[in-house]
Amino acid sequence: MAGDPVQEFQGLRRVIAADPFEVRRTLQELPGAIAGVALQEDLRVALEIVLAEVLNNIVEHGYEGQGGDIELSVLPLDRGVMCLVTDKGRPLPDGRLPEGRLPDLPAQPAGLDGLPEGGFGWHMIRALASDIRFDRVRGANQLRFCLRPEAAA
Repeated sequence: MAGDPVQEFQGLRRVIAADPFEVRRTLQELPGAIAGVALQEDLRVALEIVLAEVLNNIVEHGYEGQGGDIELSVLPLDRGVMCLVTDKGRPLPDGRLPEGRLPDLPAQPAGLDGLPEGGFGWHMIRALASDIRFDRVRGANQLRFCLRPEAAA
């Protein structure tokens, strides 16, 4: 039917299992899945980085590896994309997004082994995404954010 907004949708809508392998497969398929959305290469890479961090956080912390579903929508904007990620895992601590501060780094790290485990993800998300919003609605976590070319450069 012409003019049907569902048929004209140019983004990506998916429900994936909260599983590390399913997240990896989804990220690998992402460029082809959003082929109808004109994204510059640096924006596409930023989108993959942010979604990898968000989805893996949900698997590891929201569902604590116990499984569940993650709903993912990537919608085109005039300049960039808007993402909506919904899950029914544990709520964020205090119902708020992490600040995204970098962890304290040792003065003389001994290569990669000297770096702390974790703490970098939300810093990257906040550096690359804008208009970040988290809500807990009827037992579900909803995270919205935008990626725009100026932030990905």
